[in-house]
Amino acid sequence: MIETFSHSEINFPWRESGVRTWTYAHINLHAPWFYVDYKIGIDEKSASAMYLLFDEKQISQLLTESDVEITNLYAVTPSFVNKTMQWKMDLLKSVSVGYKKVRGQNQKVVRLELANEIEYFYPELKLKSKFHKERDIYFSKKDQLNEKEKS
Repeated sequence: MIETFSHSEINFPWRESGVRTWTYAHINLHAPWFYVDYKIGIDEKSASAMYLLFDEKQISQLLTESDVEITNLYAVTPSFVNKTMQWKMDLLKSVSVGYKKVRGQNQKVVRLELANEIEYFYPELKLKSKFHKERDIYFSKKDQLNEKEKS
């Protein structure tokens, strides 16, 4: 999904073996992707960094890492998903996976619930379609804390 170019590569002498760095990359699909702020390390020596993820399964994998804490997760969506005339980046409250029925077959659907309570579905749900949730992939820790305070 990300295309890189040799002329944009930077050669840092101190980088880890096998790690390559570029000044820019090209994304060639008009599909939602995720921007993840995270902390690595579980003590006072933790560091923060960012990931660009292109599949909700990668969020699940990141959540299984014991020394990684997601601090913020954003959806970056094209106009046909967010119903505007431009790409948008929004803070996510949750990510869920489910399906909709298309001609009697189950078609995978990803539900993105934004921090402002707006929902995006990818692919889009038509008015007659119904989202059948199978599992939550991500739920914001901030929102989990708010729910505990309410109860």
